[in-house]
Amino acid sequence: MSDLTDSLAKDIPALRAFARTLVASRTAADDLVAACLKDAVEWSAARDGAADIKIRLFRHLYRLFCRRHFDESALPSFSGSVAMPADGESTRDVGVGRVEAALQDLPYEWRAALALIIMQGLRADEAGKILDIPAVAARDRARRGQLMLKEILYGDLISWRGQAGRKKPGNPPGDGEER
Repeated sequence: MSDLTDSLAKDIPALRAFARTLVASRTAADDLVAACLKDAVEWSAARDGAADIKIRLFRHLYRLFCRRHFDESALPSFSGSVAMPADGESTRDVGVGRVEAALQDLPYEWRAALALIIMQGLRADEAGKILDIPAVAARDRARRGQLMLKEILYGDLISWRGQAGRKKPGNPPGDGEER
C-alpha cells in the first residue's frame, strides 16, 4: 500500500493540472481528482501490478470527465470572459486567465490531447492509451489543439502579420507599385 500512496502522491499535481485543463472550475477539477483517487484506492486491492498506475489514473480521470461532460447538468458553466487585474493583482494572472479561457474554447478531445502531450510531457502512445485512441490520433489532436489555441490567442496578430506586405490583387500598374 505504501508504494501506491507514494505513487498517488507523486501524481496528484499532474492529475490536478490535467483536470484543470479539462474543466474551467477549480472546484470541479478537484472533485474529478478526488473521485479518481477514491476509485484508485478502491482498485488498489485488485491491482495486478502490470499496468502503469500513472496511465491508469489519467485514463480513469478522463473517463470520469467524459461521463460528466455528457451529462450537461454536472458541468459548471463557463462564461469565457477574462477579467482585468484588480488592485494588487498581477497582469500575469490575467494572461493565465486568458490562456485558461482559450483552452476551454477548444473541443475537449483536442484539449485533453494537448494537456497530456504538450503540458504533461507524455508520449503520444501514453496519451493514446489514456484517451483510448491510436498514438497518431493523439499526436494529431494535440497539434490541432495547439494550432487552434494559437489562433484563439493570437488570431488578430496572425491575421495582421499575414496581410502585411501583400499586394492587393487587381491593383493596376502605376498605383504606387514599381514595374
